[in-house]
Amino acid sequence: MRKVNNTDTIIDKMLSGNNEIIFNLISLIRSDENADIFTDDKSYLTAQSNPKAPLWIYLNEKVDITAQEELCDILLHVIEKNKDVHIIAPANLIQGVFAKVSDNKAFHFSEYMPMNAYVCREVKVVEGKGELVMPKAEDKERMAFLIKQMAKDAENYDMTDGEAEKVVEAFIDSQDTFLWKDTDIVALVRIAHRNDKYARINTVITDRAYRGNGYAKMLVGKISEVVLAEGLTPMLYADARNPYSNAVYQKIGYEKVGVVTEYMVAYKK
Repeated sequence: MRKVNNTDTIIDKMLSGNNEIIFNLISLIRSDENADIFTDDKSYLTAQSNPKAPLWIYLNEKVDITAQEELCDILLHVIEKNKDVHIIAPANLIQGVFAKVSDNKAFHFSEYMPMNAYVCREVKVVEGKGELVMPKAEDKERMAFLIKQMAKDAENYDMTDGEAEKVVEAFIDSQDTFLWKDTDIVALVRIAHRNDKYARINTVITDRAYRGNGYAKMLVGKISEVVLAEGLTPMLYADARNPYSNAVYQKIGYEKVGVVTEYMVAYKK
């Protein structure tokens, strides 16, 4: 096991092909020169930007006993720094490591969210009512309303007005937030991160009162066209447990390339 810097070519070697899409967040993490990235140069790669952030783990089919023990050490170190840390890894390959880490411990690893990784190389024609617009100052209140809905729907969290306003300010400052307007602002989406090949889309929100009208499909479709016109390929993660959102992305032209699962550390009572 060795710690590597963010420019080490082993990262590109291990995350090639579809793995570059499935583990797109590692691309974002490696942009931070202070990130912790570890590998054995053959079977695993772990990446974390800071102790409060999720730990991403890439694994291949050849994780031997030595690699498992090294991963156990990494996980225990990460949990020691943040007992509530989340871990994202391929479910079919990480279970043996999880079992070793939690053996005779007061915790185990619980599934938080399985995520389908999608990529779109060509957008299917998406027609409907409304238009793509950039956020303006007068849209802040409406955006905050949508963001509070997202927090409640996704995390069952009652976000305060102040918290929502801070998120809105950050979104507007980034210049990567887009709205769908049909008389009123009905949906929001963001381009969360770009690298030299891909642009990751997230924070897809449609007002509850307007759902079922295809607004999210139209908005994500238009943003995907914008990304492709930039010479990049759009990708996104979708909650695998939500058949509606997965169907929407597939109708736009997104194809599933893999699955990763987010886990949380669950403590025995």
